[in-house]
Amino acid sequence: MPGGSRIPEGHRLRVDIEAGLIQDLATRETYGITPYPTFIRDILIHGGLVPWAKQRKEA
Repeated sequence: MPGGSRIPEGHRLRVDIEAGLIQDLATRETYGITPYPTFIRDILIHGGLVPWAKQRKEA
């Protein structure tokens, strides 16, 4: 992760997977990351592969 060596251990982070941003809540620094593809974001938003697959089967 870019900036990974600059984030001290123990700092809380906010991760915005849609925007591709990580924010260190202690320092308010923001780091850009390559956003995940849409299908990966959908799996993460649904809580993992199994809940995502169940939701798709029901739709």
